[in-house]
Amino acid sequence: MVATADIAGLRFAVAPAIAPQPLRSDVAGFIGPTARGPIGVPIRIVGWREYLRVFGPLVAGNSYVTTIVVAALLWASAFTLYAVRYWPVLTRPRVDGRPG
Repeated sequence: MVATADIAGLRFAVAPAIAPQPLRSDVAGFIGPTARGPIGVPIRIVGWREYLRVFGPLVAGNSYVTTIVVAALLWASAFTLYAVRYWPVLTRPRVDGRPG
């Protein structure tokens, strides 16, 4: 049922409210270069298996753990270099004598 009214030559109609549809929050997107797969063409990937079928594995099967270990060692090395370099700067008192 639509309610209508005529006021000063104008006609107003109030339509019934439509229930809002829930928004999806599980949609992810990726834009970037790939080693395999279509180039310059958007493609819809619905699951992990389909991603592997189109683009292939990120790292060859047996070297996955090795890749993670090497990445962890490189990160730890970089953080150690940062800490050694900036430790004196971060631990000395401020020049203006204020706390913090």
